[in-house]
Amino acid sequence: MGRTKPPFRAEHIGSFVRPKHLIEARSKFNKGRASAEELRTIEDEAIRAVIAMQERVGLQVITDGEMRRNNWRDRFFENVDGFAAGKIDSSFTFTEDSGKQYKAMPVPRVSGLLKRREKLTADDFAFLQKHARQTTKATLPAPSVVHFMAGDKALAGSPYSNRAVFFDDVTEIYRQEIADLVARFNQIDGYRCLSLMRALAVVKCQSALA
Repeated sequence: MGRTKPPFRAEHIGSFVRPKHLIEARSKFNKGRASAEELRTIEDEAIRAVIAMQERVGLQVITDGEMRRNNWRDRFFENVDGFAAGKIDSSFTFTEDSGKQYKAMPVPRVSGLLKRREKLTADDFAFLQKHARQTTKATLPAPSVVHFMAGDKALAGSPYSNRAVFFDDVTEIYRQEIADLVARFNQIDGYRCLSLMRALAVVKCQSALA
């Protein structure tokens, strides 16, 4: 008999390819050429479709495909106060299986104390729970993602004199979000790759020498 409660033998990581018409609708919204209601209607349709697809193929845990996000990473930057409008280049490099490398997208510089202005994904998850018949899963990027995309240079000139105090505030925001989610299954996404291991090793060395 198969498992009926997580963890399951196989599941999808959570993010599905966004349909072209959704990408176009979000682009129009970002340019002020579509209303929030119009975008929301298209997002709702995309989420219902991706829920149906997952249930049709027999997945036992369902996500909303992250259809309401611009990308998997930036919801924290978008919904939390304390980031400047201007961005700085990321120091993180992706390496594909082919060997091709490309830089991560730029990230905002920290300009003030961090405070959650809007929920990160709790409202999205409520819609998913309402429409899915199977176990539902909420997905969030790991707290470390907020820092390692640019490292300490993102904190330069901010109220955070050291990384530890910065992460205290990041952690508190995640506590607030998880409390609002009321989800039985939360997935915290991070990277498992050599580049990250090397970056973390450098951070640890810097900390030890500080």
